[in-house]
Amino acid sequence: MERAIGEVGHKIRSKKAPFANLANIIYEREMVKILLLLYPSLYSSPTGLSDTSGSMCTPHNEIKIPKKEWKNSQELQSYLNAICIWLGIDFDSELEIRRWGKIRLPKGILLRSRLSETRGKMPSRSARYFEAQRDGDTKPVFGEALAFFEVLETKQLLVIYYPVNNCHQMLKKWRGVWSDKMEVLSTAAIHSLVGIWTYESNVYILRKHPGLAFLSEEEVGKESGNEEVEEEE
Repeated sequence: MERAIGEVGHKIRSKKAPFANLANIIYEREMVKILLLLYPSLYSSPTGLSDTSGSMCTPHNEIKIPKKEWKNSQELQSYLNAICIWLGIDFDSELEIRRWGKIRLPKGILLRSRLSETRGKMPSRSARYFEAQRDGDTKPVFGEALAFFEVLETKQLLVIYYPVNNCHQMLKKWRGVWSDKMEVLSTAAIHSLVGIWTYESNVYILRKHPGLAFLSEEEVGKESGNEEVEEEE
């Protein structure tokens, strides 16, 4: 509340009718937020990314694949096999790919992978669980990102992930069970991060309250710049 008062207080210019001026400022601010929700293409991301569609994902933190890993890593071979199946081609051990640890989604949201989070110091808060929407599918897709790969020939950016299967709603909350089978998805289908809460064998999906979309970074309590530096490190 104090943050909001300070933010709009400096914009009041009318000495004759300050309260009317304040009401107009608040009204204009809320109208802009509603328009951005209805027409996301109007959004101007501070990171310079396009927000016109979910297809504009930018890879970050390249994790190079040494020759030794190409030959000896069963995990990498299983990833490569899954990518070839997704592409509809025979297994190609020499498929030209690049590996990434993170991607930046529209509006600057950073999605990490298990690969990036387990390298070095573990982050205090995980950001590798996502929600996606396949074309023509009414149900959302939830999963844990294992690693991101860019297929150089086709310029496709893909995610290898463990999906949450048997998804259904319980008291208006999505829940399911973890699958032990890896799947591949285009990062263009990913649109947001989610949280995960596991109880016994069930996985519950934790979404941000939609009302948060109406708040600015100052209102949410984020300090501009600090979080960005921490994420990139």
